[in-house]
Amino acid sequence: MSAYLLNLIFANPGNASSATGLFNDYSATAPVGAQSKAWYTIPAGWPNPGLPGPGQVNQLANLTTWGQSVAPIPDKPASGQQDFGCLLGDSIYIRVAADSSWNPMPNNLDGLVAAFGRPNGNHHDGDSIASPFGLGTRTGGGQNSPSSYSALVTPANGVNAPLSDNSWILYLGATYQNAPGRGGSRCPGGKCTYSFIVGAGFWQGPNLYTYGHDPKIIVGPSNK
Repeated sequence: MSAYLLNLIFANPGNASSATGLFNDYSATAPVGAQSKAWYTIPAGWPNPGLPGPGQVNQLANLTTWGQSVAPIPDKPASGQQDFGCLLGDSIYIRVAADSSWNPMPNNLDGLVAAFGRPNGNHHDGDSIASPFGLGTRTGGGQNSPSSYSALVTPANGVNAPLSDNSWILYLGATYQNAPGRGGSRCPGGKCTYSFIVGAGFWQGPNLYTYGHDPKIIVGPSNK
């Protein structure tokens, strides 16, 4: 199975009146290791050790090397370009990182959330599900039902410091199903589109700034 990481970069808004609350847009001219709103292909062996389920990754992502091996795919490609897609069983990560406009850098994560359930415009009817991810073994009777959100939330007065490259990484898990009951055939060609929201907040000392983005993933049938 393969693994992919959505990279989201955020800038210092300067002041409240100029803030947009949006992560930086994709730019093909940005350095290959610093492209925002872009999907990177993760090589085998990262992270090491792997996570048993959704949660925070405390290992740097070497985006420069990854991006040179396989070119990042824009989350919202230009007309005629291919959308990002993966297969059932593939692993999905989200990385949020501060750019060089910050001085000092953000020093604490308030929270990082990925929430599913937005209509994608097609096939979001009665037999649809919110998310291709499934709840794990510690969820009682909810096990194997759709996992509609994943989150890292820092407790009040707690600290979740960034990695050395001023980033935080959330593992959403492996894509699990394209229909209730681990089905995979409700969409044409077995490929289902999921829209979701990524929201995050960061503290720079006493100052809190929040950001959001609405990515999508197209999940196809497993090749196994």
